[in-house]
Amino acid sequence: MFVFFLVQYDISRVEFYSEMKVKSLSSCIKYTVDPDKELLNAQSAHALRKSIIDKIPIFLHEFDEPRFRDGMRLLRWHDENQFFVRACRKLDVTKRLDFPNAVMGSQGQKAHPTELSAETQFKDGVNVLWIKEPKADSYEYVVLYRSRCVLIRFSIAAALCRLLFSTYKKNDVLSLMTILDTDINVLKRRGYDGEAVIVI
Repeated sequence: MFVFFLVQYDISRVEFYSEMKVKSLSSCIKYTVDPDKELLNAQSAHALRKSIIDKIPIFLHEFDEPRFRDGMRLLRWHDENQFFVRACRKLDVTKRLDFPNAVMGSQGQKAHPTELSAETQFKDGVNVLWIKEPKADSYEYVVLYRSRCVLIRFSIAAALCRLLFSTYKKNDVLSLMTILDTDINVLKRRGYDGEAVIVI
């Protein structure tokens, strides 16, 4: 067994790992999504989906083809048969390592249950982005949603990056979060490629 590693900020590390055909640990984590109490026709889900459809081309324009998972570069975001956003009251997610040697060791392929604010699920041929939406009169809603909690917005962007890429960086998530949170005209004034805003 061999373990290869490079200095974290060495600019050649990505190319090195790619040439050695080494997967990143994050790409070996499998997410199992278990939404509870779906909210049909939730306005927050519709608004988020529209924002993603309108602005995702700006984000995708920054990346080369090899970065994407198979089929993700050509995903038709506006097509409800390919991408949809759903809201629920509770979003349980189980994470486990998903590669052959994960069965070795004392922990094996131990499942790690958690609760997230957002995660994607491939269901019935459709890529579904689930978002957790607490009750409107709850303390969580008042503190987190009305104040547009950064953690929730980051979770949504991270979930989309996991859908798009086998591996991604924190800066990718922050970039997508910024794009989704900002008006298109403001993005253009900041120097983002306005020509990338096309129907896909």
